[in-house]
Amino acid sequence: IPDSNEIAVGEQRLLFSDFRLTNGSQSIELRSDRPKTDKDHIALLLENFKLQGLLSYFNSDEKLATGIVNGEFILNDIYGATGILADLQIKDLHAMEVPLGQLNLDAKSLDGSRYDMNLDIKGADVDLELKGDYEATDTVANLNLDLNINKVNVSTIAGLSDDLLKEGSGSINGKFKVTGTTIDPDYIGELRF
Repeated sequence: IPDSNEIAVGEQRLLFSDFRLTNGSQSIELRSDRPKTDKDHIALLLENFKLQGLLSYFNSDEKLATGIVNGEFILNDIYGATGILADLQIKDLHAMEVPLGQLNLDAKSLDGSRYDMNLDIKGADVDLELKGDYEATDTVANLNLDLNINKVNVSTIAGLSDDLLKEGSGSINGKFKVTGTTIDPDYIGELRF
């Protein structure tokens, strides 16, 4: 941690200066001065960051998720209609020790409170995409997203099910339209086995 590190908290203001943690090739940094936005924000910059290192604070007994994280994740307009700006990748993503592949998240501001989001997970047994936009308000986000499940092997679902599903084979696929809000989402679509 640099000696010049600082977090300043004020009324409707949060500033970070030289707040960077490193361990070997891993680094995590908090910033409040990213050029992608002129609103109050918290930016998390990650380089070769081991996801398990952070998640072990929430559950030290189990590996909730592992992988190597690189990129930037910003909570934008933190005192108002909070949205997400991101250019983030997680390589070799595993959830509950089940291999998923690589996660990519790309989110950008379309205008004041509207955001475009593209998330995909691509791996040998998983291929899914969540794309669309949402509008942030002070209390919820209004959703307009398309979920395309190109393929998820049933063995992957079994591995994530905590032994509720066993010895499954084959795969699922489908498409869903996700609308409504983050508190009350609406899903319409189909899932094929």
